[in-house]
Amino acid sequence: MHPLFYLDQPLYMEREGNPRENLFPIGQLGRGKTSVQLHFIHEPNFRKAEANWNKRKKRINADRIFVNFGFSAAEPRKDEYLAAFDQLPYHKICMYSGVTTVKNVIYSRRFEWNWFHDKRVEFINFADWMRPHHNFLKVIDILKLLNGEPDLIREG
Repeated sequence: MHPLFYLDQPLYMEREGNPRENLFPIGQLGRGKTSVQLHFIHEPNFRKAEANWNKRKKRINADRIFVNFGFSAAEPRKDEYLAAFDQLPYHKICMYSGVTTVKNVIYSRRFEWNWFHDKRVEFINFADWMRPHHNFLKVIDILKLLNGEPDLIREG
């Protein structure tokens, strides 16, 4: 099933938001094992989340979808995640703290260098370390990545 199939599915409420209890609304596209869960972390309630989702999904360009993924090699389901990532039909990149032969999965030696030389790393998790733009851009040529060019890695 193509992932964009979900754009035609109605959005069901799984949980209502409540800002006073620090709860954000959660919606679900589809039903059963193939459902997709959406966390509306910037919306106060499900009604507002659904209205914004319906407005924004119209702007999704299926030809320009890009997937950014990252996780630690300590993750118990790492092989399952790598296999799922490998099957994605989009421009994609995965930051991973282990060794793999899966295409478009990148390990940053800069992270390792900072870790072992007692430099302060913004976050403990490898994937989180890649989120600040100054770290990401030292490792990846973002324009080459978005254009699907193969020589996007800046580190040797």
